[in-house]
Amino acid sequence: MTKELQTIILNNLIYNEDFTRKALPHIKVEYFEKENIPVYKLILSFVGKYNKLPNSAALEIEFKGSDFVTRQDANEVLSLIRSLDVKEEVDNDWLIDSTEKWCKDRAVYLAIMESIQIIDGQK
Repeated sequence: MTKELQTIILNNLIYNEDFTRKALPHIKVEYFEKENIPVYKLILSFVGKYNKLPNSAALEIEFKGSDFVTRQDANEVLSLIRSLDVKEEVDNDWLIDSTEKWCKDRAVYLAIMESIQIIDGQK
């Protein structure tokens, strides 16, 4: 479910301006996993630069001109970007609630993982 929710969040960040304006300030890059990370960074960069929502075509062009294209999972990243060209219809209230819960869960999980690393002497 987490991976699917991440994809739904990314999809709505490019199609749902109301959601994007509410959620973007609260979603941290480190909350995402794998190929979702560079896609989120591209969306964040685009919104920050143009103050508009990107579409999947713009993200694909930005991706091809970025350092992300040299990643080992570049094909997965590109595939994810291309999958975002169809808008996911979801209830906005559900999306905001689910995103908020996901952010809280990821923050707790990452804090626990960091604590374990500190205890193990890795940090």
